[in-house]
Amino acid sequence: MKKVVGIDGTKGGWVAVWLVDGRFAGDQVIEPIETDFEQFSDVQVIAIDVPIGFGPRQADTAARHT
Repeated sequence: MKKVVGIDGTKGGWVAVWLVDGRFAGDQVIEPIETDFEQFSDVQVIAIDVPIGFGPRQADTAARHT
């Protein structure tokens, strides 16, 4: 069984959507923003959306040059 979670930031926390074997298996809002995502410790892939362009950060520059 392959578990995959997609995570995106939201006001004060995160929105997570997960798939099991390629099929929708659930969603959840996780609060607060400071979390260790322990509930996904058995997941094979966690993809976190990190926007670029919110200020001069080294990560923004590196993402644009890859």
